[in-house]
Amino acid sequence: MSTTQRPVIWIGEPEDFCEAAKAILETHAEVISRRIDENELTEVFNQCDVFILRLGLKIEAKDLNQTQRCKIIATPVTGIDHIDIGACRENNIQLISLKGEEIFLREVRATAEHTFALLFALIRNIVPASQHVAQKHFDRDLFRGRELYQKSFGIIGYGRLGKIVANYAKAFGMKVLINEIDKKKIPENTEFEFLELNDMLMQSDFVSLHVDANSDNIHMVDKKFLSRMKNTAYLINTSRGSLVNESDLVDALENRIISGAALDVVDGEPNPDFESILFKYQRQNSNLLLTPHLGGNTFESLEKTECFIAQKIIDQLIHA
Repeated sequence: MSTTQRPVIWIGEPEDFCEAAKAILETHAEVISRRIDENELTEVFNQCDVFILRLGLKIEAKDLNQTQRCKIIATPVTGIDHIDIGACRENNIQLISLKGEEIFLREVRATAEHTFALLFALIRNIVPASQHVAQKHFDRDLFRGRELYQKSFGIIGYGRLGKIVANYAKAFGMKVLINEIDKKKIPENTEFEFLELNDMLMQSDFVSLHVDANSDNIHMVDKKFLSRMKNTAYLINTSRGSLVNESDLVDALENRIISGAALDVVDGEPNPDFESILFKYQRQNSNLLLTPHLGGNTFESLEKTECFIAQKIIDQLIHA
């Protein structure tokens, strides 16, 4: 990077972007904070050296080229399926994210906490009960719920979040069952039980997804998967929407193959089809809870992650 010209960093989703992170960036660069649409990406990439986005934009191969000015794309999240990694590599564009930052991410626990927020809201009927009171009623017997204590909590994926969620479940007095396909991640001495997927699904009262989305696990939660679960069980997904076949899930909920589901992520986000079978079912039934990808969306989490990414960007610019 030239010492005579300050690089330009463009924040494409500036709403509530952490001021401390912005200050880090401004020490070494000119910072532009302006919301853009996806159809502006190619133009913007020719006007900046670094582009920062969260999850509200999708970067595809058509947006990138060898001659563009922007050579660093940064996103303060772990899941990077909203960016075409192969196209970045082909066009010599560096991708900076939180993926693989295990030590730092141990202190970022918002998504793990939201897993249990969803679970409690679902099994204690929090949303319909609150609406009931807002309508000037007060009949608690309509909303009898379930407890976590001594239930079996199934976790698919024993990565960073899977480990945190497992310890939270243990704190609630639950039996923790884990399915992990990477045998290297399974500790030799553990208080948790590691099982093959089929066994875990058959034994779990709650099943929570904590795996990265990739071409091998698209719609892993399908009719066959759901049929293996208890009809009293609940599904929680705070990972990625593509893991769940939404049509099969609605069928399982309608036919009481499982008791309920709570999803923080859906197909097509951030602009999903609100007329899809999933959303139509949710509007008419209380055993499906949907939230708009709130997992990592806390003030503390955003400040930590955006400052961390900002420093990584500056370090890269300094040593470029």
